[in-house]
Amino acid sequence: MRATLGSRRGRSQRLKEIARRERSTAGAVISKLVRRALTQPSQECRAESEPSPFFGFRTLAANGRVVSNEALERLREAEGI
Repeated sequence: MRATLGSRRGRSQRLKEIARRERSTAGAVISKLVRRALTQPSQECRAESEPSPFFGFRTLAANGRVVSNEALERLREAEGI
Protein backbone atom coordinates (compact mmCIF):
# COMPACT_ATOMS: atom_id res chain seq x y z
CA MET A 1 0.00 0.00 0.00
CA ARG A 2 1.29 3.43 -0.88
CA ALA A 3 0.34 6.52 1.06
CA THR A 4 1.42 10.12 1.10
CA LEU A 5 1.71 11.55 4.57
CA GLY A 6 1.68 15.24 5.31
CA SER A 7 3.94 16.26 8.14
CA ARG A 8 5.35 19.36 9.67
CA ARG A 9 8.98 20.09 8.98
CA GLY A 10 10.14 19.18 12.47
CA ARG A 11 8.46 15.79 12.39
CA SER A 12 9.73 14.88 8.94
CA GLN A 13 13.22 15.96 9.97
CA ARG A 14 13.00 13.75 13.06
CA LEU A 15 11.76 10.87 10.91
CA LYS A 16 14.74 11.27 8.58
CA GLU A 17 17.12 11.35 11.56
CA ILE A 18 15.68 8.09 12.93
CA ALA A 19 15.90 6.46 9.50
CA ARG A 20 19.50 7.57 9.07
CA ARG A 21 20.45 6.33 12.57
CA GLU A 22 18.80 2.94 11.94
CA ARG A 23 20.20 2.77 8.39
CA SER A 24 16.71 2.38 7.08
CA THR A 25 14.19 4.26 4.98
CA ALA A 26 11.59 6.70 6.24
CA GLY A 27 8.87 4.32 5.02
CA ALA A 28 10.34 1.43 7.01
CA VAL A 29 10.54 3.60 10.13
CA ILE A 30 6.90 4.69 9.71
CA SER A 31 5.84 1.05 9.24
CA LYS A 32 7.70 -0.01 12.37
CA LEU A 33 6.19 2.82 14.43
CA VAL A 34 2.66 2.12 13.18
CA ARG A 35 3.06 -1.61 13.85
CA ARG A 36 4.31 -0.88 17.37
CA ALA A 37 1.42 1.52 18.02
CA LEU A 38 -1.14 -1.02 16.85
CA THR A 39 0.25 -3.96 18.83
CA GLN A 40 0.90 -2.26 22.17
CA PRO A 41 -1.97 -1.46 24.53
CA SER A 42 -3.01 2.17 24.50
CA GLN A 43 -2.70 4.46 27.50
CA GLU A 44 -6.46 4.15 28.10
CA CYS A 45 -6.19 0.36 28.28
CA ARG A 46 -3.26 0.56 30.67
CA ALA A 47 -5.09 3.07 32.85
CA GLU A 48 -7.98 0.64 33.28
CA SER A 49 -5.78 -2.34 34.14
CA GLU A 50 -3.22 -0.65 36.39
CA PRO A 51 -4.19 0.74 39.76
CA SER A 52 -3.71 4.47 40.04
CA PRO A 53 -0.98 5.68 42.38
CA PHE A 54 -2.19 6.73 45.81
CA PHE A 55 -0.69 9.48 47.92
CA GLY A 56 -1.66 10.23 51.48
CA PHE A 57 -3.87 7.95 53.52
CA ARG A 58 -7.06 6.10 52.76
CA THR A 59 -10.06 7.06 54.81
CA LEU A 60 -12.19 4.45 56.55
CA ALA A 61 -15.95 4.31 56.67
CA ALA A 62 -17.39 6.08 59.72
CA ASN A 63 -20.12 3.45 60.17
CA GLY A 64 -22.58 6.17 61.09
CA ARG A 65 -20.36 7.64 63.82
CA VAL A 66 -19.00 11.16 63.90
CA VAL A 67 -15.25 11.31 64.39
CA SER A 68 -14.31 14.52 66.17
CA ASN A 69 -10.94 15.98 67.07
CA GLU A 70 -11.65 15.13 70.71
CA ALA A 71 -12.15 11.47 69.80
CA LEU A 72 -8.87 11.50 67.89
CA GLU A 73 -7.06 13.07 70.85
CA ARG A 74 -8.43 10.35 73.16
CA LEU A 75 -7.18 7.67 70.75
CA ARG A 76 -3.76 9.31 70.55
CA GLU A 77 -3.51 9.49 74.34
CA ALA A 78 -4.59 5.87 74.67
CA GLU A 79 -1.98 4.76 72.12
CA GLY A 80 0.72 7.02 73.53
CA ILE A 81 1.17 8.94 70.31
